[in-house]
Amino acid sequence: MKLFRRLFWMLTAVSVFALSSCSDDDDEDGGADFGQPTISVTAGASTPQQAPGKVVTLSIAVTSESGLASVKLNDEVIKTYNGEKSATFNHDYTVPATTPSGTDLKLTLIVTDNQATAQTATSSITIKVTTNPKETVVIEGKVTTSATWSASKYYVLKGNVFVQSGVELTIEPGTVIFGDKDTKGSLIIDRGAKIHAVGTPEKPIIFTSQGGVGFRDYSDWGGVILLGKAVNNQSTDQKIEGISATTGQNGLYGGSADNDNSGEFQYVRIEFGGIALSTDNEINGLTMGSVGSATKLDHVQVSFSGDDSFEWFGGTVNAKYLVSYSGWDDDLDTDFGYTGKVQYVAVMRDPNLADKSGSNAFESDNEGNARDITPYTAPVFSNVTVFGPHVYAALSSGALSGSAISGNFQNGAHIRRRSAMKLYNSAIVGFSSSFYAFNFLDSKGSGSALADVKNNYIARVASGKVTNPESGVATGGGYDVTGFATNNTIEASGVTKVDISGVFTGLTGAADITKPADNFVPAANSILLTGAVTDVAAMGLEATTFKGAVESAEKNWLKQTWINFDPKHTSY
Repeated sequence: MKLFRRLFWMLTAVSVFALSSCSDDDDEDGGADFGQPTISVTAGASTPQQAPGKVVTLSIAVTSESGLASVKLNDEVIKTYNGEKSATFNHDYTVPATTPSGTDLKLTLIVTDNQATAQTATSSITIKVTTNPKETVVIEGKVTTSATWSASKYYVLKGNVFVQSGVELTIEPGTVIFGDKDTKGSLIIDRGAKIHAVGTPEKPIIFTSQGGVGFRDYSDWGGVILLGKAVNNQSTDQKIEGISATTGQNGLYGGSADNDNSGEFQYVRIEFGGIALSTDNEINGLTMGSVGSATKLDHVQVSFSGDDSFEWFGGTVNAKYLVSYSGWDDDLDTDFGYTGKVQYVAVMRDPNLADKSGSNAFESDNEGNARDITPYTAPVFSNVTVFGPHVYAALSSGALSGSAISGNFQNGAHIRRRSAMKLYNSAIVGFSSSFYAFNFLDSKGSGSALADVKNNYIARVASGKVTNPESGVATGGGYDVTGFATNNTIEASGVTKVDISGVFTGLTGAADITKPADNFVPAANSILLTGAVTDVAAMGLEATTFKGAVESAEKNWLKQTWINFDPKHTSY
């Protein structure tokens, strides 16, 4: 009997071991350890319009590590699979003929994978039912004849869209243009072409993602690229970043016409663009290559860009009233001999989001190794307010906490390779704890070319991290720091200061990045209200009595209706 019991327990143990081994093998073969599937749906516009009884074509993309099983639309199976791991397809949905005009018709799509315990993911899209729907026009390839894009239609950029030399593209106020998500649609205004994108405060022109409300994100599409014939310090036929192959004049910039005219770009929003294709090969929210000074560029907001918000490669174009909101990499990047003037700029950085390459508010380069190549990168910036990550991050014990922000943030301004960038009458707040408010890396060129940072306000910077003038200085180079500390106001001599409500309205701690406009207003008797240097007028900028981007609550241009700080939830 004892022997029988011993054999019974031995067999039981072997069975349990065998079952456990099978279970482990199943997990290794792809059991329940796979992640959830994904699904996205677009239909031209982020909120498409259609009449009762008419068709809306849905573009659907699905993925699953464990293999796909099916896709449902409102509980009806519209697609089945045999384990494919990714797929895209179109589905024609007919709006019920009895749906009243004015209805917001929500469609819910569910993808299911083929695991033993199935997992699902959901996406949705809303169709606005109307008897007079907007037509959706797909634009792709080359634009070879002058055209006008109307606010009465939606436009979708598919792939790289090149407006050819000699062609003029006019975009009416209030027009909405979507970048195709699958092909990362981008608009490129070739050298010799012109864009007339003139919005109004009430009717801005909007470039945005196809994603539905709540489903838009960084790098949903490419971006806008303006090219011209002004000087750069590389080549008269320089290839713009982000364009993998050039044919003819497509994607080339440069020349000798510093007063070149690429048109007008005014009261425009660019949202959820920007793609880092590879190192030093990116499409930014707004990219400018050798754009000339006769071009009009003002009142432009770039939000949630997946790379830099604004980047200038050479050129002489001037700009005013720019907003960089919640960008991923650098906010204001100048390269290859850009010499324009930029005034009234607001920068807001989400503390949790920065690029692995190192995110700066300003990044200014001349050229890689041939640092004395001319023209020097020598832009003039005035009346800029940068609210870095330590403005919006949670603070601990009344002081900056380096762990409260992304470790990928670097400098307020990274001025290197003998760039002669100039910054006046501005405010840099919340850069940095581990890097520097200003990092001057080989920032002096030969002759008189010299970076210049004067008459600015600097706060919420960790002690000892205001400037880095000595790092990486090349032989015969360096940066002359004479006058930097005395001409700039540094709160608490570089020691972290959290309460600056005496300078900016309400900044007694962390600000709300979703409602940022009011915080840019100087407080009563603020140091920002007086003492601005007036010789910027001789440089082609407006003379002001105040420092920073905003003068007062009454003149707070960040509250104008063309600006939108919540594009993720805006219905277009």
